[in-house]
Amino acid sequence: MRRLVPLGLLLGVAACAPPPDLAGSRWEWRFAPGLAYTLDLRADSTASSYSPELNETTEGTYAVRGDTLYVYEPRSAFPREDGRYEGPWVYTYLVHGGTLRLVRARDGERPPVTVFEEPMVYTRTH
Repeated sequence: MRRLVPLGLLLGVAACAPPPDLAGSRWEWRFAPGLAYTLDLRADSTASSYSPELNETTEGTYAVRGDTLYVYEPRSAFPREDGRYEGPWVYTYLVHGGTLRLVRARDGERPPVTVFEEPMVYTRTH
């Protein structure tokens, strides 16, 4: 079943100022001293996300619509208890000046995560 998007939402998104050029940028979220997640957005619309907890990088793609960044990763960096990886994942960030705020994470098997234990705000480093 297709969902219709209310016209007011479309007009609201169109009225937002466009985000800064994200191609070729690097973003970092420091969640503990000496530990930071990074997100690299390349000019060819590919992305890589580094998890310091696992010392692992996950590759994916990204798209920007208005003030929203969508990052698609074919699998999670975190394995489940049975060793399998969940995925694909779609991460939604709001772009505001020099920050990206993660507002939604979804893996296609479960409802999206929209409430996080602490704000996940990335700052631009490059």
